[in-house]
Formats: sequence, structure tokens, C-alpha cells
Amino acid sequence: MKISTNKVKSMRSKLAATILLLFFLSTSSFSQTTIPTPATGDYESAATGNWASASSWTIVGGGTVPATGPVAGKNVFIKAGHIITLTSTATPSAVTYSCANLYITATGSLISDGLANNALVLGKAIAAGTTTASLINNGRIGSGTSSLVPVANDDKLEIQVFTTYSTGNPTTTANFPATSVFTISGTGNTKILGLAATGAFFSSTDFAKTLTINIEQPLVLTGNGGRTLTLCRLSGNSVNENYIMNINKPVAVCAGSGSFNMNTSTTVAGGTYTYNINDELDFSLSTGTCGVIPLPQPSAGITNTATGKPNIITVNIANTWKIGSAAFSTFNGGTATNYSNAAINILDGGLLDGTKNTTFVSFGNMTNTYFNISGPNRTGKLKRTLANSAINDYVFPIGTPAGYSPVIIRNTGIIGDFTVGVVDNFTGFSTFTPPITTAYTLKNRFTVVAANAGSEIGLMKFGWQANDEGTSFDRTKDLSLQKYGTSSWDADANVNTSTVSGTGTPATTQNQNATTPVAADPYLVTLNPVPGPPAGVIALTANYTISQSPSTLPLNLLSFTGKLNDFSNEVELKWTTTSEVNTKNFEVLESTDGKSFNMVGTVSAKNTSGIHNYGFNTKSNKSGVLYFQLKQIDLDGKFQLSNVIDIKNKGGLLSVYPNPAQKYIVVNIPQANGVGNLSIYSQDGKLFYNKAIEENESSSNVNIESLNAGVYFLIINKGKEVSYQKFVKQ
Repeated sequence: MKISTNKVKSMRSKLAATILLLFFLSTSSFSQTTIPTPATGDYESAATGNWASASSWTIVGGGTVPATGPVAGKNVFIKAGHIITLTSTATPSAVTYSCANLYITATGSLISDGLANNALVLGKAIAAGTTTASLINNGRIGSGTSSLVPVANDDKLEIQVFTTYSTGNPTTTANFPATSVFTISGTGNTKILGLAATGAFFSSTDFAKTLTINIEQPLVLTGNGGRTLTLCRLSGNSVNENYIMNINKPVAVCAGSGSFNMNTSTTVAGGTYTYNINDELDFSLSTGTCGVIPLPQPSAGITNTATGKPNIITVNIANTWKIGSAAFSTFNGGTATNYSNAAINILDGGLLDGTKNTTFVSFGNMTNTYFNISGPNRTGKLKRTLANSAINDYVFPIGTPAGYSPVIIRNTGIIGDFTVGVVDNFTGFSTFTPPITTAYTLKNRFTVVAANAGSEIGLMKFGWQANDEGTSFDRTKDLSLQKYGTSSWDADANVNTSTVSGTGTPATTQNQNATTPVAADPYLVTLNPVPGPPAGVIALTANYTISQSPSTLPLNLLSFTGKLNDFSNEVELKWTTTSEVNTKNFEVLESTDGKSFNMVGTVSAKNTSGIHNYGFNTKSNKSGVLYFQLKQIDLDGKFQLSNVIDIKNKGGLLSVYPNPAQKYIVVNIPQANGVGNLSIYSQDGKLFYNKAIEENESSSNVNIESLNAGVYFLIINKGKEVSYQKFVKQ
């Protein structure tokens, strides 16, 4: 395809603009530590004092400070050496303060009086047309210590993000940025109760609103009831909200509950809330329920009449998330209909660290939700500490985008950490010992790593769904544990496998409403060491999968493979047998849907002992995926069918070979099911050759000896279908 010079210039301009934009974002929106110069109308601290005190402030450019201190919509600067306190009422009751942006200079401080959990709302009443708000802390917020000790009085304040414009009707979209960004950054220390987005709702009107919160400064959170990191609204309609929190610096929770907590007073659901864990998130000291506590699903009084959508909460783990000693939950106990509205994805390089909890076996209220190993390379992992037990089986509730594939381990040795993962492909692990092929295995590769050599796997179970099975895998027959060695998979003779249990019922699709969900019940195979003497041992660190027992495979067939020859457009099939007895021939079967097969050829059998190799080529003009199967027929008329293999056929593509060419070319004509024309043009558009294409003509030999050396275009025209291919005449 030729691209015009103007289009190339346009593409280059767009690329340059994109690079400049990315550079701007990386140097300004993120990791900002430089405090801007105060402008006219901004508030600067005048001395140490209370936020709600006029004597604590001056207004840049002059003006009278209100008795209650800074007002919404104004930028606030806390200068070096000044300590500003958020005070409670005399009751005492919590008080909420607000401003547009907050800047704290080195040695400047913002604290709470400790009598109640006060709050500071940022981003409120920003200048019209502005889409960003920020908190740059080069001093301290709270006690300022990074030590994970219980909450001090100074720490009893919460930062809330609530982006609105300073002008406009508060009940219309004119007052809310459609897309806004809040960033907390700086070189100082921040220790607070929690960080929350509080929503932007004033009436029954829906507001389409995207808010991104970037954490670019390490945070220590002391907890506010069950709320530590919150993307939610205070009340009302959330149907068009799209809130995102990017955790780009370490965040740790001192005590209490460490969770992504959502509010329970939504009246119309349908919002989307995403947490991206890009740096370490440490909830290991949390003693309360840990996890994702979601908003209610649509139910009585909580519904989106247009779509019935639930609120969707997604957590993407790209670094380490450490959880505490209590149960892990994705369930809101206040609502009976909020199942499966949380998705937890462990991305490449991500780790869910549950080692602090050595007492619970299951993960508590994770109804039909699992840890989805979903990075492109599926390298995410789940780690747990397994105590010694003769009866307790520890569940690793993991899976892939294809479905729930749990791993269950019983540690009969010394207490130790086990790190487990699952990969839904065999990239880099594709070699099996014959007669096993991927057709007879699960599509999942399970990874198990034990940290303590004194641990011992007394029992292990692998789970899967029907769509995780190879094309010829038969769960009703004897199975075998396959363990990967240095270069290939081999059956593990140290392990006995059970018959398969479970119904194969998958987990309810994540983020879907299910008032009465059916509990997931995957297929499970139980693996036990072979009893002694000597007793078998299940390897503590290995790659595993499940296959058919070799004894159950079709008789005599060691392998069956195929590939497409790009030059001849022929499918080349090969198979290997051994110990042929009473074998007459092999019928080669072809299908376009994998169900209905037609015979395309026959190969006579050698019918002798030893290993025999066979081959068969077939040409097909059918495009798409083709399926092939062997039918081995005995002399007595009995037969056996092989596994089915699939091959992507390029029969629907035009090809010219050889290319370059000297005397002639062979043209593979796409979609040989209609008449048309075959033409050859020079680069300047001059026609040198033309012929009619007959019905069902699939290829054509063209003599090109008379053409001068150069580049030509061969064009196939079949009405609305036009294909072309460039070739070189030498």
C-alpha cells in the first residue's frame, strides 16, 4: 500500500504532538514538587493557628479574611514553619473545610485537632474551564511520620476530592468538568485517615463525569471506619460516573480496615470505578475486613431503569498488594443482591500477598469473584502462608480471563509461603513427551513455588472449566499429572490422580448482577503422592498441567500435526504411529466447522511393528480455519478416530510465486467460486496482460518472459471483490 507524502507528514506531526503531550504530562501533571507563586486572591498562612480563624491568614493583594478562614474556590498556601489545624465543633463533631488547591511549603504543616475526624475537600469551585486540581505537600500533613503506628490526633483528617467549577448552576452539567484530574504529590510526609472522591451530584440529573486521582506521594493511612481509599459518591445517581485512582507511590495502612470501600447510599447505579495499583499497597497491618467493599447492585429502590447496570469496581494489580489478617471480601453485607460486582485483575508483575493471614482457609466473602491473572504474559501471582495441617486445604481462588481455575494445596510439612499462578497457554512450554499433545491436556499451566524446603504438599487440586480443555481432552477417562522438566513435559509417576469431581459450573461473569447467583463449581482433580514405600513426593516448585493418561489415547497414534505451505497453499499433514497390527489404511477427513467432516484422501498403512511416519498434502480454497482428523481403519473394518487439529487456511488470499520471477509465475486465485479477470499492470498503469478467470479456477500459470525487468501489479477483479499483489520481474 502506498501512503501519500501529505499523509506521512500528517502522521509525523500527530506523532510529534503526542510525544510532546506525553512529555508535558510526565513533567507537569505527575510527581509535581514545585509550588507555584501565590496569585492575587490566594490565601497564605500568616502564623500558626486554626484554619477557621481569620488571624491565621492573609489574602495576596489585600482583602479581608472571612472569620471562618479560606473559602471554596481559593488556592491556599501554608508557609514554612506554620502549623494550620482543622478544628472540630464544641460537641465535638467533625467539620468539613474546602479550597481549590493546597500547597504546603517545607516545614509547613496541616493537622487535625484530634477531637473528631475532620475533612478537607479539594478541587471545589475551581476556575471555570480548569480541569485539574492538586495538593503539593513539601511539608507534612498529619503527624508527618511514615511509621506504621496507630493514629495520632494530628492524623484525624481525611482528604476528599470534589471537582466543581466556581460558576454555573450546581444542578446542571455546566458546573462539572466532564473530565478532571486531581494529583497529590510533593516531597513531604502525609499521614491521614483516608483519601476519597466524593462525587458530584445535586439532583436527579445524570452527569457524565470522569475523575482521575493520581497518588504521586507516599501515603500512610490510619483508617476511617472501613474506608481508606474510596472512589464513590455521597448519595444519588452514579450511572455516568467514571472514577479512576492511580496508586503510583507506596501507600500503607496502619491499622483498622484496609479496603477499597464504596458508599451504600446510591439511588441509581451504573458507575465505573477503577483502582490501578502501580506501586506497593500495604494493608498488612489491617485487622479488619480487607478487599473491595462495593456499592449495592440494582435492587428495590436501587436501579438503573435504562440498563439495569450495577456499579462496576475494578482493581488492577500491577505491583504488590499486601492484605491483612482478617478475611478478604468482595461482598457488601448491607445488600443481598450485590454479588459479582467487583473484578480483581492481577497483571504482569503483580502480586496479591496474603501471607499475613495464616488462620483462614478460604478468602471469605468472595462470592463468584476470583483473582483474574490477566496480564498479556499471565505472570501475576497469589501468595499465601500455609500452616501445617493434616486436614486443612488452602484455596488459591485464581483464574484467567477464560474462567475460574483454582488451586488448592494442603501443606503437611513445615509452615511456609506458597506462590501460585495460572497461565492459559503453553508459550515456551510446548514440548510434550509422545503420545501426549496439547490436544489431550488442559490449556492451563499452573505454577507453584514453595519458599520453605521443609514444606510438603500432602494434597493438591487443580480446577478448570470446560473451555479450558484441549480439543480431545476427555475428563471421564484416567488423567495424569504432567510436570515440566528442563525442556519437556512428562507424566509425574510420583502422583496418583483422582476421578474428576465438580459440575464445571463457572463463576458468574464478573461485574454482572445476580440476585441469586449459582455458586461456582469447577471441575477438580485431586492429586496425592503415591503411597510408599518409597512414598512419592509432589514437587514444591514446578509447572504443572493435567493430561489424559497415555494409556487412554487412541491406539498406535503417536502424533498428528499439520501446517500450511504459504507457497503452494497446500495443507501438509504428518502423523506417526507405532506397533501397527491389523491396520488397513488411514482416511484423511476435513471440516470447516470442526463437526461435519468429509474425506479428502486415503493413505495405505504399513501394517508392521516399529515407528512409521506418514504424510499427506491437500489443497483447499476454503478460507478461514480448517479442521482435520484421521480415521484409522483396521482390516476387520473397525476404526478409531484421532484428535482434531485446526489450521488457519489462507485460501482466501491472493498469492504469487515465485517472487521475484524470471519466466513464469503461479497465481493462487482467492475464493475460487466465480468468474473474473486477471490483469498485470506496470507501475505507471500500463496494461501488459489480461485473461478471463473461469468458474472455480483456483490457480493460473502466467508466462512473463516478454516483460521487461521491473515491478508489476497483478490484479484479480471479481466484480465487487478486487485483490492485488506486487511482484518483481527479473
